[in-house]
Amino acid sequence: MGTHPVAQDGPDLHLRHSLRRLDVPIMILSALISLDMVGEISSFGGETFTWLLVLAVLWMVPYGLVTAELGSAFPDEGGLYEWVKRAFGRLPGSIATIMYWSINPLWIGGSLAFISTEAWSSFIRPVGEGTVGDYAFKVVFVCASVGVTLLSMRRARVVFRIGTYLKLGLAAVFLITTVIFGLQHGFHGIGAVSWSPTMTGFLGLVPLLLFSLVGFEVPSQAGGEMTNPQRDVPRGIAVSGFVGILVYALPVLALLLVLPADEITGIGGFMAAVDTVFGVYGPAAGRLRAFW
Repeated sequence: MGTHPVAQDGPDLHLRHSLRRLDVPIMILSALISLDMVGEISSFGGETFTWLLVLAVLWMVPYGLVTAELGSAFPDEGGLYEWVKRAFGRLPGSIATIMYWSINPLWIGGSLAFISTEAWSSFIRPVGEGTVGDYAFKVVFVCASVGVTLLSMRRARVVFRIGTYLKLGLAAVFLITTVIFGLQHGFHGIGAVSWSPTMTGFLGLVPLLLFSLVGFEVPSQAGGEMTNPQRDVPRGIAVSGFVGILVYALPVLALLLVLPADEITGIGGFMAAVDTVFGVYGPAAGRLRAFW
């Protein structure tokens, strides 16, 4: 404990206990699943599975256990900030929170905005790079993302549900379509895949996977709004961790079955795989690609 003890705060009577059992894994999966990362991690080939397995055991299990203990023992509004503040004081708690959230402006205003624009331009309507439409699309995307954070948890949980269900649904559709494509045209590329971990993979892939496999603490940011954190937090972490690993591992395998690893390069390779496998739907392929 720090030298500046912090008194334990009482319950905030103004908070509504609106987060129930299903909301916890949904909130975690909304943060854990980033389909935009699938193409990037797939570019490392078969060793992606090896590192996923290693990190599932050495990273996700201890990380999940620690977060489950903290989230159920100290279910206060603020999550990470409250945990660090209780141990070390307000200043370390504030620094930890700033460091925790500092990546989000870069992520939302950087990679996500550009990936979303690329997807829209490729499958719905072309957007010229550097045009007024390009800047307008990115600004609207960032403003909409920020706007969601201003909603009350009672309303934001609906957004979490829609986003998580869409991610799971899109991943399932892509997997099913890939199997259909493989049955019609044969599976290619998997025979040349090496599953052995390499130093290149450790330096280039592991940081990406660590970034992709975080989010267990997200529901605890609204710990004071949970109905039963002692029950819901551990169960939610266990369920979301298992589902999250599958949602990353299976699409990566699907990509490797469709395209050689040297043709999978970030979002471009992922979109190329989508464009390839959705060809099995014939005349309807264009509309399905746009919706996907």
